[in-house]
Amino acid sequence: MVILDIDVFRVTRIDDLAADDIWSGLDVLRDQKNRMFFEHLTEKTVEMYE
Repeated sequence: MVILDIDVFRVTRIDDLAADDIWSGLDVLRDQKNRMFFEHLTEKTVEMYE
């Protein structure tokens, strides 16, 4: 068994950003986290959950 604890972050000042920019930045971080996670799964593991 392997346990992955993936943390992604971005250093920025949110007081200068509009709400849409904040949500867009969070979308990018989520995409990066998901990409890293799924790159570590084997095809067999993915097939078990389809």
